[in-house]
Amino acid sequence: MAPLLKSSLLLSLGLLAVAPLSAEETKELSAPAQQLQKLVIDAGAGDLQVRGVQALSEITAKVRIYCPKDHPIDADDYWFELQVDGDQARLFSKGHNRHDDLHMDLQVSMPYHLSLYVGDGSGSMDIENIGGQVKIDDGSGDARIHNIAKTLRVDDGSGDLDIYGIGSNVTIHDGSGEIVLASVTGDAEVRDNSGDMEINAISGNLDIEDGSGNIQVRAVGGVVSMEDGSGNIEVDDAKQVVVHADGSGKVLLKNIREGNAYSGQ
Repeated sequence: MAPLLKSSLLLSLGLLAVAPLSAEETKELSAPAQQLQKLVIDAGAGDLQVRGVQALSEITAKVRIYCPKDHPIDADDYWFELQVDGDQARLFSKGHNRHDDLHMDLQVSMPYHLSLYVGDGSGSMDIENIGGQVKIDDGSGDARIHNIAKTLRVDDGSGDLDIYGIGSNVTIHDGSGEIVLASVTGDAEVRDNSGDMEINAISGNLDIEDGSGNIQVRAVGGVVSMEDGSGNIEVDDAKQVVVHADGSGKVLLKNIREGNAYSGQ
């Protein structure tokens, strides 16, 4: 073999050995939704996007399955299925344990009127325009949740939360990460271990229990009640503020319309 050809061949083989091979697939599912009241999503690792659509009569799901390692993806590597049982549909989108690096990015369109329950392992989440109740159990990753017509409950391990435009009561239990909550027609309850909070425009009462992080609150129609471990507290424009316990940090209260403004320790 000529020396130049031999060198070129060895170089090519070396590049093939070093560069990781990728595998990727795209799958789609759909199911009629005229008789449904609820969609349940069980998702593993990967990003999740859910949109409620007016006048839509079916649930559609599209997933991008990918893995950076050098093995091909086959049907045994993942579970992607849409089941209908009575008045609810269940969508499964998750990889099996033998490939921990497999990701499934999921896009879902659903009728606006349906309620939604999401159990999600990891990855970012973007949920918008849901007419029914929404409940989210999220492991890790940032979450954006906008325009929910009825009650919202979020149980979150870690990651930032951006929540806006909720038409009823909101309950948030969060491990860590920044929380931005705005425009709630109803009461709001926030239980947070760590991370800053920015809360604005709550029509009802606001109840906060916080481990650490700064808290900024604006425009609450009812009573602001809080227990805080550490971090600064600022409340501007509320009916009443009751600080049951404040570990450390400054407390600034402005435009408190009724009652005792501060009764913390």
